[in-house]
Amino acid sequence: MEEVIQEHVNKNLVVGTERQKLKEEAIKKNKEELEEVSAVFNRIFSSRDGKVLGQWLIEQCGFFEHSAVMTQHGISLESTLYNEARRSIYLELRKYFDSDTLINLEIKG
Repeated sequence: MEEVIQEHVNKNLVVGTERQKLKEEAIKKNKEELEEVSAVFNRIFSSRDGKVLGQWLIEQCGFFEHSAVMTQHGISLESTLYNEARRSIYLELRKYFDSDTLINLEIKG
């Protein structure tokens, strides 16, 4: 733990071109990880089994449903927040999908 703290302190003390270099390396690493995860998701959800799984997730997460829940007293905040939190799970996954995967999962056919 102390090593992590010291590394964090050291990074914050770096200035100028060295700081810019560290920042660029971190951005590149994050981009590579994002591309790798995206490729895995697209490969999985493009398969026949992945389509079944993806459509099940869409249904369980309520992606195509309205989040707001109306009661006789107005909008139920707890239920609405629950539905939106549930929906956000699929939304988080969805940002990794390419257009072919989105069409495969979200358009009934």
